[in-house]
Order: sequence, then C-alpha cells, then structure tokens
Amino acid sequence: MIPTLAFTVWFGRVKGLAERILLYNLSLILALLVLVAIFGSTGPGVFFSSRIFLRIGMSVAILGGLAFAQTTVIVSGGLVIAVGSIVGLTTVAAAIAIQVTGKAVIGLAAGL
Repeated sequence: MIPTLAFTVWFGRVKGLAERILLYNLSLILALLVLVAIFGSTGPGVFFSSRIFLRIGMSVAILGGLAFAQTTVIVSGGLVIAVGSIVGLTTVAAAIAIQVTGKAVIGLAAGL
C-alpha cells in the first residue's frame, strides 16, 4: 500500500509540473502563431519566402549555438555568467586580427 501511495504522490507532482510546463509553452506557441499570422498577412511571398527564412536562420544560428553551450554548462552543474563577456572579447579579437592581417584564418585562430 505504501509504494502505491508514494507513486500517487510522485505522479501528482509530475502531473502538476507537466501541466505548468504545457501552460507556459502553450502561451508561447499561441504568441508565435499570432506573430506568424500577422507577418504572413503582409503579402504573398514576402514573409513566407526562402530568403526571409534564410536570414532568420542566419541571425539565430549564433545565438542558438551560444544558448546550447550555456545550457550544457548549466545542466552539468556549472554556472558561467561571463559567457557574454567572453563572446564579446573573442569577437573583438577575431575582428582586429582579420582587419590587421586581412586573412580570415588568422582571425579564426585569434578568436579560438
């Protein structure tokens, strides 16, 4: 009887957590659908074109990689708050190296 009670309590907590996560994500998905409907109604072939999706993908790629790396660090138990500062310093170092030498390979090496 006690294992059944423990399972019921555990399942109740998990169900409550799942409902809260679904509620938060559902509101985000709804907001995303509203934005897509608004921007999609601008005209045929304006928002739903491959050029726009390519630009969105290119602008999200860097932040997505950074978010993935930061999530990995946080989940593994570490907390690095200075990630933004490190990315900024690396970007400046790479840009200066490219500007001085004119070679992207040297800029990449300076950024690493």
